[in-house]
Amino acid sequence: MNDTPQNTQKEPFSVDETPGTGSGTTSPVSDSDKMLAGLSYLVPAIISIILLVSEDTRKKPFLACHARQSLGLAVVVAIFEVVLSFVSQAFCLAAAFFVLPVVPMVYYGVLAFQGKTFEIPYLTTFMKQNKWM
Repeated sequence: MNDTPQNTQKEPFSVDETPGTGSGTTSPVSDSDKMLAGLSYLVPAIISIILLVSEDTRKKPFLACHARQSLGLAVVVAIFEVVLSFVSQAFCLAAAFFVLPVVPMVYYGVLAFQGKTFEIPYLTTFMKQNKWM
């Protein structure tokens, strides 16, 4: 009977040690943290870098997770835009494709404003495999 309580006690500690996957939901997240996390998706090049350099962000896994994810998403969007600019010169593509990456950035920004911790498909897995998160 002692094994069962010990096993259930170890699981929350293992979740807390991995930043971003469950630590944002176990501790209360302040409104300013939610706002900064949401803004990191809407203005990723500036806010994410400031958050990652900040000493205070290292103490807040919710902010650190969203800052890393939004910066990774910004890099993917930049690569997408560069590839699209080469392809659009070869083919006549509409300018709407250049605005397309704004949709997921706004969506993830809204989720972060709500205080949710989530994984961006493929990107978060890639970042965890390379130990960037």
